[in-house]
Amino acid sequence: MREDILECETGNRPYLLGHNRETGESVLHRPDCKLWSCKHCARVKAKQWASRARRGVRQEDGRDWHFMTVTVQEQSGVLARQVKIMAHAWDKLLKRGKRAFKHDWMTFTVPELGDTFGRLHYHTILDCGFDCIQRGGKWRSAWLHDNLKPCGLGYIYDISPLGSPEKASNYVTQYITSGFGVEFPKGFRRVRVSQNFPKFDEDEKTDEFDWQVIMCSPDGRRLLLGVLLSGEIVREAKTKKPIGFDHPILAIRHEVDLS
Repeated sequence: MREDILECETGNRPYLLGHNRETGESVLHRPDCKLWSCKHCARVKAKQWASRARRGVRQEDGRDWHFMTVTVQEQSGVLARQVKIMAHAWDKLLKRGKRAFKHDWMTFTVPELGDTFGRLHYHTILDCGFDCIQRGGKWRSAWLHDNLKPCGLGYIYDISPLGSPEKASNYVTQYITSGFGVEFPKGFRRVRVSQNFPKFDEDEKTDEFDWQVIMCSPDGRRLLLGVLLSGEIVREAKTKKPIGFDHPILAIRHEVDLS
């Protein structure tokens, strides 16, 4: 079986029992953990972010979209220190760009830890607003050259025209997946998107169910057992198959007081 279609295997995540007031339907659903440390969820999240990058660039096709890579300054130390330095330097660069070009950049950024020297990179899709010229087969920017160091970033950078929305998707997927095995500090955001980058309302579906959390615990098992003993039919949310008394929550031995 392919790794990208495996189900979430995080064992301690709860179930959700949902009831539709209009139809009377009850369903049992176990949501994914949505952690980057989970192989299945990481791949699902990578695909979702890649889709947003592609659709956002396509929606804003009149902008001057570019790929850009900047690095943390040299000798920045351990990863936790690099993260702090990079966050401050990146914010400073964006503010300088806004002042210089009277333009609030639209950005989609994926951090990556370099293989060779272990230095933090920011791979970004942005509508740059500054001039780039090609020299010797490489794209250069005089403004970036003059502002990276003063902002606290390394002098090495890369920039080039984006080309197409599909390339945006491939770009995001490449750098997200390359960081799957990296243990970033707690709370570190593996994708950073500016507030003005397009969001898509259709991704936020209206939920017709009232949900109740069922933990994988004696109390949770007791709750589900009580629902089934009442004669109510509960179906698996994905397969629509009825839940029976052999469900994993109920299969584990425990004492239930039914009096």
